[in-house]
Amino acid sequence: SVGHWKESTITDVSILIHMYSVPKARLTVVDSASRAHTMSHSGGVNVEVEEGGEIIFKCGVKSRPPPYNITFMINGKVSPNTRGARDTLRLHPVTRRDAGLYTCLASNTEGDGHSNAIFLRISRE
Repeated sequence: SVGHWKESTITDVSILIHMYSVPKARLTVVDSASRAHTMSHSGGVNVEVEEGGEIIFKCGVKSRPPPYNITFMINGKVSPNTRGARDTLRLHPVTRRDAGLYTCLASNTEGDGHSNAIFLRISRE
């Protein structure tokens, strides 16, 4: 005897696709209590803060999976200032040694994402 095949229909199929990517990082100034002057131009952003004042940088990151590390850089080297939350860098009081080119680096299992740069100038009180 020949077996009978029963026809069946699939009525609902769900597929879950996880897209992973290298982090996209964006550095911004979120607060400056010292009358900071911000100038944007084709080469980037310059921020001027008075010596003794305060500035807070934020590294906004979009990535999947989420970043396991965010590093702030000044002039291409890891910033010794690590005060603040994981995604922020707070400089207070600002000194002349804080002047320079700031970026952030976000890392996840897919790689490292570098941010835009912000040049911090320090003016005298």
